[in-house]
Amino acid sequence: ENQYTLGTTLPQLRAIWDQSPLSILLFEPNDPLVLAKIVDCNPMACKMHGYTREELIGQCVDMIEAYPWTQREGTDWIKGLRTSPRRDGVGKHRRKDGTIFDLEYSTSLLVVDGHEYVIGMDRDATARRMAERSLQASEERWQLAVAGSNEGVWDWNLNDKTIWYSPRWKDILGFSAEELPDRPEEWLTRIHPDDRLHFDTALAAHL
Repeated sequence: ENQYTLGTTLPQLRAIWDQSPLSILLFEPNDPLVLAKIVDCNPMACKMHGYTREELIGQCVDMIEAYPWTQREGTDWIKGLRTSPRRDGVGKHRRKDGTIFDLEYSTSLLVVDGHEYVIGMDRDATARRMAERSLQASEERWQLAVAGSNEGVWDWNLNDKTIWYSPRWKDILGFSAEELPDRPEEWLTRIHPDDRLHFDTALAAHL
């Protein structure tokens, strides 16, 4: 039974390795000559970085790092993994053609038959980071537009019931930005009674 399980598991692991959408690299952390030496990589690692497997094997990870770090950190990185065997984060890698791209990584320490290896799994985060930067730029433009306007502006998130009032909106009501909290009640309780029915009807129709 154990032989059967092993026989079926190995092909499954090979399929995961070969078909994974993540770049997977296996490192030798204790080579005396090459720090963080790449000893294996899956097809996605080659595709993501633009190298063949033969070009990557035996090389230091600095070959694909946008900002090489092994000479600076020395053996501290593996000592850190021995203390905390997994690290997750974001970084930048460099392709063979020199282009730099954003990635999200997960690095783990493995011990196989008493020998240490480090496995690194990377996801190309270019699209996500571009979207985040675009959103940040849009938010900055919105803030500049609000700051340069003489209009009172509010932004009401109906999903989580939060609201934001611009400093000018509060100023129109005679409050400083710090005096009036950003709560829907600060607006709703100030609606004139004669307007409340019309407001509630219009809000319900909008929702």
